[in-house]
Amino acid sequence: MLRAAARRGRTAKRRRTEPAAAPPAAESRRRRSASSCRPRPRRRHSSRSTPRSTRTAPATRAAPTAAAGANPAAGASCPRPLPSVENSHSRSGAGKRPEADDRPDPAQLKRPMSNQRDGQCPSKKAKSDPPAGTATPEGAAPSAPRSAGTAHNAPRRAQRTINRYFPALSDSCSRDSGAELANGGDDGAAREVRGGSRLEAACQTEASEGAAAEDARRMAARVAELETAKAEAEAALAEARQRQSQAGEEASGLRSEVERLREQSEAREKRVQEAVVRVLQEGARHEQRAADAQLQQDSLRLGGVCVRRTGAMLTEVWQDGPAFQEIARRQSLLSEERDRIEALRKSLKKQLPLPEGIAGGSRASSSQSARKEQAGSITPKEYVMREEALKMRLQALRREEDALQRDKDKLESERLRYLRELRRRKDEDESRFCGAPLMHQRYVLTSLLGKGGFSEVFRAFDLQEMQDVAVKMHQLNSAWGEAKKQSYVRHAVREYNIHKSLKHPRVVGLLDIFEVDNNTFATVLEMCPGGDLEGRLREHHTLPEREARAIVLQILEGLAYLNEPRRRIIHYDLKPANIMFDGFGCVKITDFGLSKIVEEGQTNGMELTSQGAGTYWYLPPECFETNAHGPPMISSKVDVWSVGVIFYQMLYGRRPFGHELSQENILREKTITNAQAVEFPSKPSVSAEGKEFIRRCLAYRQQDRPDVQQAFEDAYLSSANGRAGEK
Repeated sequence: MLRAAARRGRTAKRRRTEPAAAPPAAESRRRRSASSCRPRPRRRHSSRSTPRSTRTAPATRAAPTAAAGANPAAGASCPRPLPSVENSHSRSGAGKRPEADDRPDPAQLKRPMSNQRDGQCPSKKAKSDPPAGTATPEGAAPSAPRSAGTAHNAPRRAQRTINRYFPALSDSCSRDSGAELANGGDDGAAREVRGGSRLEAACQTEASEGAAAEDARRMAARVAELETAKAEAEAALAEARQRQSQAGEEASGLRSEVERLREQSEAREKRVQEAVVRVLQEGARHEQRAADAQLQQDSLRLGGVCVRRTGAMLTEVWQDGPAFQEIARRQSLLSEERDRIEALRKSLKKQLPLPEGIAGGSRASSSQSARKEQAGSITPKEYVMREEALKMRLQALRREEDALQRDKDKLESERLRYLRELRRRKDEDESRFCGAPLMHQRYVLTSLLGKGGFSEVFRAFDLQEMQDVAVKMHQLNSAWGEAKKQSYVRHAVREYNIHKSLKHPRVVGLLDIFEVDNNTFATVLEMCPGGDLEGRLREHHTLPEREARAIVLQILEGLAYLNEPRRRIIHYDLKPANIMFDGFGCVKITDFGLSKIVEEGQTNGMELTSQGAGTYWYLPPECFETNAHGPPMISSKVDVWSVGVIFYQMLYGRRPFGHELSQENILREKTITNAQAVEFPSKPSVSAEGKEFIRRCLAYRQQDRPDVQQAFEDAYLSSANGRAGEK
């Protein structure tokens, strides 16, 4: 009965937790349990008859078991033990403790197991037997008393039940059954107690075995799940490995393809680069041929340089061409015409008649001469008419002479341009970098822009950035000593370190630096196709005040950037040749070879350790001071002086101090040291504000001169910011 209750509890629990079908082990156990409940034939043994009153004990005892069976979960987890004899009588409803003679027969205690074997539920059996003391319905035959054979066969049936359901207790049950048969039925109560204990232990063991079976089933299900997960994981791993292998093969193929494409791309880029280099070199040669042809054509029109012997020396002199000769011829004709007109004016004046007083008072004159004078004389009215005609002719001659002078000035500009181009082509042919070579596997030198003392500037094309740049080649003289070479390299590296940190629209950008050989290195600069201010002044001689003021404003803007508190740089070599123009005409400052860095804490300026360097026409008086106390002190006001000189030169076409002198004569005659005040020509006309601004910039004493920031914020430039920007 307990086993059936436990089984029902497990079944209910399994249905709640896992609705799936029961495993094969549980199914076989259920079938064995069902087969064991089939009725079997009973053996009758002679024994003493059992009192009828004791037949109600099993039904009484079955009530708690049936109650336990009502809760299958409780019965499955912990089956309740069989009640003792005292408990069975106390629950039977008699209401008083049974006597010793009223104790139930041991066979009746085994009745629940027999009911189980017969396939009947103990609770139902208990319901079918009326309890003790209950009246039998009328017309119903009373129950017959059990025979003695039932009590005699009870131990054997118990043994068979234990052997079938509790194999672990079969030996002990056999021994106990044999002892009972040997002792007879006198110790029935003891056997009943021992049988109940064994059944209780058997139920507990069965419950623990059921829990263990349930745990084992769950573990088996978990193991099955894990096995399934493992199989799936192994399948996924195998698939992943297969995909990895395929991906590796694809990656290897892609790497090979990428390597092949990279090689093809490199080969293509190399071919493209070679083609571009060939095109650039061919273009450079074409430009050289075109320049030579233009020079030859200009020489036929303007003239050329010829060599003339002067004693034992050969000197180059300029020989005018047809254009200059034609202008000279026309100027000569105009000069002759002017002289003839002046002579006519004088003769016309002599033809005027003498005044009356003078003619009457001249008694010494003869009458014949008086008649001749009267015959060649003209009237005053005729004189005025002829004089006005001659004056108009002279004015026309002057206009023609002015036009010829403008044409001559234009030819002079063309001649200077021709001479510069001729000198450039000569320097380019003599340069070791002619022929448009490829430098640093990146820059193709197409043409020479200019040549200095120890450097050459080439126009080049950057193959990586695909843009024009300026490459400055620094060459060390092989005749120099190691000390001079190191000094030059240190000077160039210092210029590079100063220039590379400057990023401003008014400063030429430094892009790259590379080494050519042991005695040559190059710096790559931003290309300025607009030329420099020196070439513009050479071509136009002077500039309008508004245009010159706009250029000065942009120069001071770049100098203000150089003199910010975080850098404080003195350019020291500001001149028209170092003022460049980009493609839009904007100003850019270049050449920081002589620049000075004012260290932090030097509020009064810095010592000039490189006295004698620079361009003397644009340096202030303090740069030429010599005293026993040490080198002079300079500041950013050096650049303000240079700005004043450049502004003066743009307005008047000449430098304010030592314009016609060489640097040696300026130094020897102390021209700048004695430049106490600036003088302004009468023409061209310049505003009073502009002249006053130049006076402030060219103040002789440093303390009277504004610094860069003050000059940049000057009222003369501030009032012209908008107009200068429009220009």
